[in-house]
Amino acid sequence: NVTDKTRFIQAIMDHAEAVQDWMSAAFQERAEALQTRFDQQTAELQELRGAHLESNGALKNLRIAFQKLEGQRNNLRDRNTALEANAAIGLGPTHHQKDSKRHPDPDKFDGTQIKLMEFLGQLQLKLAANRDWFPIEHDKVIYACGRLS
Repeated sequence: NVTDKTRFIQAIMDHAEAVQDWMSAAFQERAEALQTRFDQQTAELQELRGAHLESNGALKNLRIAFQKLEGQRNNLRDRNTALEANAAIGLGPTHHQKDSKRHPDPDKFDGTQIKLMEFLGQLQLKLAANRDWFPIEHDKVIYACGRLS
């Protein structure tokens, strides 16, 4: 029967169209989800690149600051050597009346970068607490050089 065959073919075509519509919608949904995920990951990558560039800049600045501090440390060591030589021949630092109570000396600084800020803080406290012991810049420099190891 031709009519039955026609109905059968029509039923298959109707079903195939529904399956095709369903698959098309599912694929569209999946493509949109993947695009959203891709966009999120692209944004995260851009943030990471920005943070990387920022941290590289900060690291470069820290390296420059560290090099300057190393130069200052070397200068202080040279001055200390010269002052020790002067002291050996009797040209030591000036002596002043010391009215304030002795503030503890900072630990000797061994050049370890991580200890620098602590050392500088202790040194500032000492020089401030015993300012009458170090009335001129020369005396402060001599003292600071003496705290380097």
